[in-house]
Amino acid sequence: MIKRTIGSIVVSTAIVLVGLPTMSFSQQSVRNFDKVRVEGRGAMTAKGDGQAIVRGDGRISAEGRGTVIVHADRRDDIEVSGFGFKRQNGNNYYFEGRGKVAVKGTNVSIDITGDVDGLRAAGKGSARLIGKGHYKTKSAHGDWFGKGIDVTYGR
Repeated sequence: MIKRTIGSIVVSTAIVLVGLPTMSFSQQSVRNFDKVRVEGRGAMTAKGDGQAIVRGDGRISAEGRGTVIVHADRRDDIEVSGFGFKRQNGNNYYFEGRGKVAVKGTNVSIDITGDVDGLRAAGKGSARLIGKGHYKTKSAHGDWFGKGIDVTYGR
């Protein structure tokens, strides 16, 4: 009788141990869902942690701490304050540290990785938000997490 009970406990423990990684993986899959696409009107604002890649025509501004890459032509306007490390390579501008950056023009982009304390995009374009945070447009709002969300604005 004791051998059967011990045998049952061993088998039950083995089943639980084999099934545990599967349960954890499926819970992780729920948290890291595939990207979602949101159509919004008007300007877009966002705040969070992770990565925000915004491209479009108009004005894009970001405030936070981390790494920022701005793509803009010479005829576009760029305003920068703060940031400890800065460099330029062609039409790409690289910033690192804490600060604020704004770019205004046609076919411009900002890619910020780190703490996004504030992000605003006005005009017409799209944003890819990865990590976790909150976004808002005139017609849509919500949270993003995991693999991220694609938001269009100004349409």
